[in-house]
Amino acid sequence: MPERNTPQQGLGPILEYFDLPLEANTTIEAGNLVVLNAAGYAVHGSTATNLRAVGRAEQTVNNQGGAQGAKRVRVSRGVFKWQNSTAADQITQADLLNDCFIVNSTTVARPTAPTPAAAPARWSA
Repeated sequence: MPERNTPQQGLGPILEYFDLPLEANTTIEAGNLVVLNAAGYAVHGSTATNLRAVGRAEQTVNNQGGAQGAKRVRVSRGVFKWQNSTAADQITQADLLNDCFIVNSTTVARPTAPTPAAAPARWSA
């Protein structure tokens, strides 16, 4: 995934950062959505069900060929404008401030099933 400029929504500076250990053989690019996997290591956002949403990567870190935790990535908490899904999963004005679900490291979607399909995030237009 390429680096991207993911704008922060709301007022004021980001107040909370985490320096999280990366999963083995993982590269996370600045501006992408970061989650923790079941083992507690930072990975790209995806639709897996065992993930916990963290926030936006503030730097690009390459841990390709490295062991779990060999490198760390700085991740900011906050409200960010992610890309919107399409079709039935597309978030609309009616979904404002509801939970949304991670599709990948740049995209979120409206939940279309009663059971969450991925780590929840918060949608803000």
